[in-house]
Amino acid sequence: MRAFSTDLKNHLATGATTLCSCWEITRRDAVVYRYTDHDEDVTAGGDTFATVGASYSSTEVSANTDLSVDNLELDVIFGDIDRNDILAGLYDDAQVKFWLVNWANPDLSGKILRGWFGELTVTDEGIRGELRGMLQRLQQRTGLVISPGCRYDLGDARCGVDIGALTVSSTAENPVTLIELTNRLCNVTTGWTVQTGVLNVRTSNPAPFEGAGYFGFGNSATSLAYQDIDVSGDSASIDNNQAMIAAGWRQAGFGDGDTGEVILDFLSAAGVSLGTVASGLFTSSQVWTERSIAPTSLPVGTRTVRFKLRGVRAAGSNLDAYFDAIDPLDFYVPQKDRFADSSRTEPAGYFDGGLVTFTGGQNAGASMEIKSWDGVTFILWEPLFYPVTAGDPSSATPGCDKLFATCRDTYSNALRFGGEPHLPGYDVILQKGIGGVV
Repeated sequence: MRAFSTDLKNHLATGATTLCSCWEITRRDAVVYRYTDHDEDVTAGGDTFATVGASYSSTEVSANTDLSVDNLELDVIFGDIDRNDILAGLYDDAQVKFWLVNWANPDLSGKILRGWFGELTVTDEGIRGELRGMLQRLQQRTGLVISPGCRYDLGDARCGVDIGALTVSSTAENPVTLIELTNRLCNVTTGWTVQTGVLNVRTSNPAPFEGAGYFGFGNSATSLAYQDIDVSGDSASIDNNQAMIAAGWRQAGFGDGDTGEVILDFLSAAGVSLGTVASGLFTSSQVWTERSIAPTSLPVGTRTVRFKLRGVRAAGSNLDAYFDAIDPLDFYVPQKDRFADSSRTEPAGYFDGGLVTFTGGQNAGASMEIKSWDGVTFILWEPLFYPVTAGDPSSATPGCDKLFATCRDTYSNALRFGGEPHLPGYDVILQKGIGGVV
């Protein structure tokens, strides 16, 4: 029987009631929302339940005296509940409390149901979901499976390893996506557009830095060739000033003072230049020199990056500015399934199988298992709902491969290993006796 206050019981007994329902949602990230279906805000228990922000309808509460689960189905119309937060999983397993309240004399004694959100479905207007009572936890089957590998999670109560001591802080950097130009080794001119002058392939004086040839500009005073890179798929990140690009290549000359440079031209969807960055004119005497453009922000509105090779003749008949071995361009843009942190010193593989939890940014409160760590970049098992942007703070814990040797040698925790490492495998169990020996 529900323990209502005497005032609420007496009010229910009158038959002429002033009742409303109030409910409180506590998300996984500890953000709390309170609502009522009354036409004015209701203050009860020191908290205010808002009549605006969301509206909902519900079925009758199903409650029983046995161990079956109490439940209530809700249809919630979006208000200040953000659809994207729902899709991001912030309301998964959120704790919900549901009260029957006399709005004329409010108190919170009339608790009808307490539990968690079950499966949520996003509709055009809002969400539809089931509120499941606390006994739902008892419906989950638990048990132990015998196996050579450990059954425990690193740092849980059964494992006993102090996971807090192993937890590190991380500040996200945009990961690098490599964009490879067509014929970047400069062996053939296919894929390149010549805007002015001549673009040809040379094979000697000097020898190619890499591959079978390199680019020169032939008999022309000035030359310019380019290749376009479509970046429209990352327009949201670009327009939020979250994208950067960098370039690297090798450059040489013949020794007559002819110069060359690389220019990155940022174009709008209409082909209008929004800005450029250039390496600056350079020359050398038949010695390949590594050249680069440091990471540069893409202007808002950029949809195409035009990679230009430009040469200027100083003397002689040929324009002897040479280019070879153009590296794949480094494109720094937020991703949903990875982020970088170059400040970390842990070796590759250290965080494999671990967990990252975001403490700020759009993904605040979200956790995801780490698929791999290469010493710079975290790759997650599944994409998050929001991209991880530069500056987003998080904490990360290392993983465990569940092997006895790792437990013993890495964590000095062999006595609490949660597996049976010496359990014989099926090949031993099923083998036939040989020579009287089983």
